[in-house]
Amino acid sequence: MIVEQKEALRKSMRAELKNLSSIEKESASALIVAKVAGVIKSTSKQPKVVASFSALSFEPDLAGLRSVLPEADLVYPLCVADQQLKFYSVDEPSRQLRKGHYGISEPDPERCEEVMVDDIDLFLVPAFAYTKHGHRLGRGGGYYDRVLTKTKAKSLGVIFKCQLLESVPIEDHDEIIDEVIAL
Repeated sequence: MIVEQKEALRKSMRAELKNLSSIEKESASALIVAKVAGVIKSTSKQPKVVASFSALSFEPDLAGLRSVLPEADLVYPLCVADQQLKFYSVDEPSRQLRKGHYGISEPDPERCEEVMVDDIDLFLVPAFAYTKHGHRLGRGGGYYDRVLTKTKAKSLGVIFKCQLLESVPIEDHDEIIDEVIAL
């Protein structure tokens, strides 16, 4: 029952996100980058290693983080066997990222250095939807749920405002995100 509810909500959110224009997404993405940078800079122990992600067409584009957080080591996920994620440091996205699973730009392990999950200070986590309490509706593979069970690092959900909902269907294995940024 919950699996079907999740899939129906994903379908609904895909339709909702298709209604956002490129200009709306670019503008909101720039605001999200600024807000993420503000959150990072306001913490007493600023994270040195930040797990970001390469945006799909319906996700906020966080590429601007590189210019506003030049001191941070930005790492990106790579989908590997058994629905796991490995993270790699990326200094030059145009040279070190390639199209991978599901059409997502992922790090090329031959051009990037692997970073252990324990070394990551902050995770920026994409989703189809979040609640203000950090409940997340992901893409359905459980990749981030598995990673977040292995770390005590802070997690920030980053989404467009239309993706912030009152509730989402949740299951026992669904991890709760520490804070949500929705602009």
